[in-house]
Amino acid sequence: MHIKIISVGKIKTRHWQEAESEYIERIQRYTDFQTLTVKDSSASSAELIKEQEGRSILDKISADDFVIALASRGQQMSSEEFAEFIRNKLLRGTNKLTLVLGGPLGLSDQVLKRAKFVLSFSKMTLPHELCKVMLLEQIYRTFTIMRNEKYHK
Repeated sequence: MHIKIISVGKIKTRHWQEAESEYIERIQRYTDFQTLTVKDSSASSAELIKEQEGRSILDKISADDFVIALASRGQQMSSEEFAEFIRNKLLRGTNKLTLVLGGPLGLSDQVLKRAKFVLSFSKMTLPHELCKVMLLEQIYRTFTIMRNEKYHK
């Protein structure tokens, strides 16, 4: 399986950068993995920002990608449920999984429409950098759950 994360804006805080690097290295032991970053928009309005960022995100999504968007209005899952969700995608032949994380204003309607599933970590507002690290950690945890490794326990 190839897993790709597309996110808006780079992580700027050093400790989050270090956590990001650590989890990317761990995930790459299990699967083909990459992260792509699209530039933050500097448009004058919230709607234009989301639209521009959305177009940039959609440009990085392939036609055969199974897209999971992260948004507060999405479905919440436990780590075990998320691992089972990914396992089922693997068993059903999904070989390209793309997870999309928007900027501070969220994702455009076009990106949400392209998504096959919308996932939420919380109804609370969380910092963008923290969400990316949480997503990476949950992907890593998913593989440890699927392989029945100690990390999850």
